[in-house]
Amino acid sequence: MIRTAVNLLLPISLAVGVCLCRGQRSGPPISWGTGMSPVPHRSAGRDLPAGVSAVDLSAPKPAVKAFEKGLKAWDKGQLAEAEQAFKNAILLYPSFASAYNNLGVVFLHEGRRDDAEWAFRQSLNVDGRSRAALRNLAFTLFEERQYAYAGQLLNRLSAIEPMNQEASLLLAQIDFALARFDSVVAIASRTHNSFPDHNGYINFLAASALEQEGREPEAMSEYVIFLEESPHDPHAKISAERIEAIRKDGGMK
Repeated sequence: MIRTAVNLLLPISLAVGVCLCRGQRSGPPISWGTGMSPVPHRSAGRDLPAGVSAVDLSAPKPAVKAFEKGLKAWDKGQLAEAEQAFKNAILLYPSFASAYNNLGVVFLHEGRRDDAEWAFRQSLNVDGRSRAALRNLAFTLFEERQYAYAGQLLNRLSAIEPMNQEASLLLAQIDFALARFDSVVAIASRTHNSFPDHNGYINFLAASALEQEGREPEAMSEYVIFLEESPHDPHAKISAERIEAIRKDGGMK
């Protein structure tokens, strides 16, 4: 059996905490506090923005009306009403990819993970290029530690939308969980170059990966960048502690 860097995974709401196996280098515990969450489609029918399911352009007006009713209920936090409205939209138009995706998001918030996966898969069965469904299903599978399948979905998403920062970040998290630290660092480098306003968590992830590889000076540099860019991030305290530990262990100034 191939052992990965993951020894224990603790679900925390819509995040995942990872502890490293014995025998790995010291470093901070990794928690996926990235602010990521499932995303609904915001429009339907003939008002769809470019890039959203073309299949939905054929949705009849009653189905679009039901979909929009679901969005209004969702925005008000009325999950039961949103669920029923999206189901009605699907009944009126069985090929409504966006409605399936949004139904999956509602299911997740209701704690019905199996139903959510089914809905996301149905969305992709209708439209295999649905960016929201690819992202949401990948995120859900990541939480279930189905890293290989989640990675495949994210690679499909990246092929459709190369500049999708969330896909890159989640791929980096998967690679970290599988102890592919070189890949984590490479993804972080590409993210730095491609997204001036990138999610600062990628710096923390890269620093942690570099530390696992024994590249402490480079790790400390990433921790410093992370602190400068994200001083109020929940991981800031951990980064400061790791900087101090690296300095102490290596006699660095």
